[in-house]
Amino acid sequence: MVTIVCDTCKAEARPNTEKRNSHAPWIQGYDLITETPSLMQHAIRMLDRWDERRIAEFGAVHFCSIECKDKYLAKNKAA
Repeated sequence: MVTIVCDTCKAEARPNTEKRNSHAPWIQGYDLITETPSLMQHAIRMLDRWDERRIAEFGAVHFCSIECKDKYLAKNKAA
């Protein structure tokens, strides 16, 4: 069973048991961190639609709402 956890508030969703139409759509993206000896950078990219096949890929981030996505971006100093 797959459980998706919001990377901000830790809300859970189980897309294999819940009906997609009964909940607001989640937001999916990627946060890839690159680190050099003097600098750590986040390269954050949001997808324009939810893709079930990519939920467990390296660097994937998931958000239950726009507010959670915005909090995550602010925390990681991304625009």
